[in-house]
Amino acid sequence: MARVLVTGVAPLPFENQRKNYALNNRTWLIAKALMEEGHQVCLLCLRVKGAYFDEEKLDDILFQKIHANLSYYSLAREVFRPKLLNRHYRDFRPDCIVGAGTIPSSYAVRIRTDKPMWADLFGSLLAEAQAKAAVYDDDFYPAFWRRLEITTLKRADIFSTVSIPQKYAVIGELGLLGRLNKHTLNYDFVRVMPICLDDEPFSHSKIVLRNKLVHEDDFVILWCGGYNTWTDVETLFDGLVKAMGKNQKIKFVSTGGAIERHDEMTFSRFINKVKQSRFSEKFIFSGWIPTQDVGNYYLESDVGINVDRFSYEALLGARNRLNEMMKASLPIITTKIAEISGLVEKKELGITYPIGDSDALAGAILSLADDPARLKRYKENLANYSLQELSYKTLMHPLREWVKDPMVAPDFGKKVRSDHFPSLRKGQYLARQVSLILKKEGVKGVIRQAKKSIKGLTKS
Repeated sequence: MARVLVTGVAPLPFENQRKNYALNNRTWLIAKALMEEGHQVCLLCLRVKGAYFDEEKLDDILFQKIHANLSYYSLAREVFRPKLLNRHYRDFRPDCIVGAGTIPSSYAVRIRTDKPMWADLFGSLLAEAQAKAAVYDDDFYPAFWRRLEITTLKRADIFSTVSIPQKYAVIGELGLLGRLNKHTLNYDFVRVMPICLDDEPFSHSKIVLRNKLVHEDDFVILWCGGYNTWTDVETLFDGLVKAMGKNQKIKFVSTGGAIERHDEMTFSRFINKVKQSRFSEKFIFSGWIPTQDVGNYYLESDVGINVDRFSYEALLGARNRLNEMMKASLPIITTKIAEISGLVEKKELGITYPIGDSDALAGAILSLADDPARLKRYKENLANYSLQELSYKTLMHPLREWVKDPMVAPDFGKKVRSDHFPSLRKGQYLARQVSLILKKEGVKGVIRQAKKSIKGLTKS
């Protein structure tokens, strides 16, 4: 069995803290999958600011021995630095390193080692930076995050993505950085590991909505999580209001909200629209809730909703909330763009609608609110759908197989030319081409190629 050093983010889902994002779940499932294989795992996590209760009272370093095979360190941002990571590396002496997420991976690649390294690029950081730049009207974010991704792409030996489209995007990035070279022709740099689920089912522990925040017979549409830069709050609001105008039983319940230090503007825009609406009392905002209560909201709702605007982030990425809704057998209404929306449509687990079409969104809501039989059919489809297909035990197979025999990429330690083609002078390029033809075909080949080029120029 291997010794594996994993970098990720904290808190982990079982800690029941104030906030738990998709990457926190990803970190835990990666560590859990490796631990269950019998590997010794040292998990070093960057603590997400604002996610812990009484955060200011916490020590900079929190340690837990979760299992005989798993040591877990929750580290404040001030100490999550290459110096500390290198110290843990020397003490633990791993056989390989795994980064859960692009930012944790960008720290992992700064560890001084020649050990094999896996970088899990959990969604496209570059596309998310573009979306944030648009929301905040500041191109600082693409420039800053691009440096982080480039650092990871240049060093890691193998990568995982959350979708097939993202795999192709990463291959293109690797090509631009010179990693598609003579050494790596037959090497597959990228594996696809979609967002996956823990096998632990949701259980209803207490009433959180019915006859408390809504009436027993209300039709509850649930939004769960942050309002990120990719959220189309205009279409979300317009679609809900149009549906509410035709069915008085419709209520919108939201957990989550603004994402501190990342996107606090998108949620604010949505709230301002709600406050000015004649249906404002039908919008219920529960804010960020403890992790243990999330399942209760899923199980007491009628429909889960996700609304994307067009962005490359949505096209390349995934939606953790949709996986969670599927796990709770909660029918889905979602924009048709992310890869998982195709699964929702194909398996009839809910309704997809076109980007930016508030009429179609309202129609989807009403079609389920006014047709209990259709809603029931989607619930049954979800109950019968094999969640084993979304289990971390299934979807993390590529990582588990790699860790059994981790290897560096074929170009590791090789001197590889990484100049972009436009940076080559025309004379240099021509000399290189002539040299190649001479090696292969001799002087006659050079003359033949020159005649072809002259003939082509004459025709043009």
